[in-house]
Amino acid sequence: MSGKPIYIDKTFSPDLQSGIRMFELAEKHGTQLFSSSALRFSKELADYPDSRVSRDSIEFMATAGPCYYDNYAVHLFEMIVSMMGVGARRIKSLSSNQGRLLVTEYADGRQASMLQMDHAPF
Repeated sequence: MSGKPIYIDKTFSPDLQSGIRMFELAEKHGTQLFSSSALRFSKELADYPDSRVSRDSIEFMATAGPCYYDNYAVHLFEMIVSMMGVGARRIKSLSSNQGRLLVTEYADGRQASMLQMDHAPF
């Protein structure tokens, strides 16, 4: 209610309805509210494009990380969207109880993978 700008890293809401209420409350009080993965703005991604590779020419990208889908997948997807953009056509899942392998396909044939391992020590 203070109206101070708010940035929330990671998943900011346990469900859609809670998220909607947060944004409605922020709007009511004139509060700027933004949620994203901090990895979307990492130095490694900011360095692209370099002299060899442009974002438009990336045909495949891979991300990997630890932990559980519910609280960490947003970080991996944010990096994919930052580098390859929105507009994915579909996502294929080749997953197990201890990890996920998701392949994102774009209409123009580009692909990105997201590997997540529950038991990773990092």
